[in-house]
Amino acid sequence: MSGSDGRRRCESRRSVVVWDVDGTLTRGDSLLPFLRRVVGTRPLLATLGRVLATTAAGPDWRTAAKARLLQRTLGGRPATEVDQIARRHATYLLRRVRPDCLRRWQWHRTQGYRMVLASASLDVYLRPLGDLLGADDVVCTRMEQVNGRFTGRMATPDCRGAEKVARVEAALGGWPAGLVWAYTNGRADAPLRQWAQVSIPVSSWHLLMEVRS
Repeated sequence: MSGSDGRRRCESRRSVVVWDVDGTLTRGDSLLPFLRRVVGTRPLLATLGRVLATTAAGPDWRTAAKARLLQRTLGGRPATEVDQIARRHATYLLRRVRPDCLRRWQWHRTQGYRMVLASASLDVYLRPLGDLLGADDVVCTRMEQVNGRFTGRMATPDCRGAEKVARVEAALGGWPAGLVWAYTNGRADAPLRQWAQVSIPVSSWHLLMEVRS
């Protein structure tokens, strides 16, 4: 076996750690505070109220409401303007990382694990956050840009539930040979918890470990 083949085999066997972001790695929601930075508090509240009042109830109401909210807040805005706001927001989110989760993140990194952020939140600020944390991969909802402006449309499906697992698998190039860890909170990440060998629910107060053989 050549040296390059050996390195590729070693890389393929690295354990993988997948972190949900909102309410897991960080305290609270990340999207609404970001949109408030973009449009201001009062316009955001007014737009959010209209969107919630006019979005029909159903199994996909959350994604439908999110799509309409993004269209009305980001549509037509220059990418350079939004990117500047997003970088500031990423710095804010870094300060919102839970200390206990940050310690776990750093421990996994020292073990040489492949670190993945996986979230339904937006690429425009999650990728800068991933850079600040030293993430190997960022899997999230990507926004569409045309001619240097945001259209307000999602360029990928909303990265939630089974879609998140499919996107993580695609980013990893298939099922990894090493152990897969997942840090999550909430019912939406049930598919991710079922996919991982080590599932660690993050409550409001502390980490709770659940290990499945």
